Amino acid sequence: MICNLLPKHDFVTVCCVLVMISFLPFCEGFNVAPAWTWYKIQLATQPLLTKSVTSSLIMSVSDVMCQELVAKATPVGERQNLDTTRLFHVALTGAVWSGPITHYWYIVLEMMYGAIAKAAHIHTPAIGLLVKLMLDSIIFSSVTITGYFTIRSILEQTGLKGAKDKLSTRFFSTLFGAWKFWPAANAVNFWFVPFQFRVLYMNVLSLFWTGWLTYVNSKKRSEEHTSELQSRQYLVCRLLLEKK
Repeated sequence: MICNLLPKHDFVTVCCVLVMISFLPFCEGFNVAPAWTWYKIQLATQPLLTKSVTSSLIMSVSDVMCQELVAKATPVGERQNLDTTRLFHVALTGAVWSGPITHYWYIVLEMMYGAIAKAAHIHTPAIGLLVKLMLDSIIFSSVTITGYFTIRSILEQTGLKGAKDKLSTRFFSTLFGAWKFWPAANAVNFWFVPFQFRVLYMNVLSLFWTGWLTYVNSKKRSEEHTSELQSRQYLVCRLLLEKK
């Protein structure tokens, strides 16, 4: 779907340049202004593609960080190599689900809020912010979590049955985790961040959130009835979320 939005060479160019941009902060003496200007142009001219690729890249970085931290917290004899299949699944999920759904959600959210504000005569910005946070927490969190587990299950070849099993045992714990993290993050997003950069802001914070999702998605069935605090193997990834 995403690849069909542009000719093949344009799509590859966008991917390569976004990868380069992600490493710019670590390049001493490099002028980031041209790259940032290019990125803003892509957001204006090809918003869906740009946000989808950005989401894919940042979620991939998050999963690599999570896997590396898990490996360091695991006894040497039990450590495993980087799971490239899982990394590919995370990247693809970001490209076809997380990026597109967030792009469209922020458009729908503004439309919904506009209708509610008009009907309820909301004129106070603070009340408007609370309404947006409630809509995001109730609607978007449920939709995006359901879609995430469904797509990951399809990629893992467990299909809808696998998605149903995950959602029946992990949905509410993940949703409650989202309610601990995203309302505060979105308060900053909705209040300070310009509309066109909100998905980028969300993607950056997803460095922490994706660590939580990959942790929950990779839990074995035998672990699902135990406290997450007892999961030493994924402790650092969980702390990445809880420290925010």
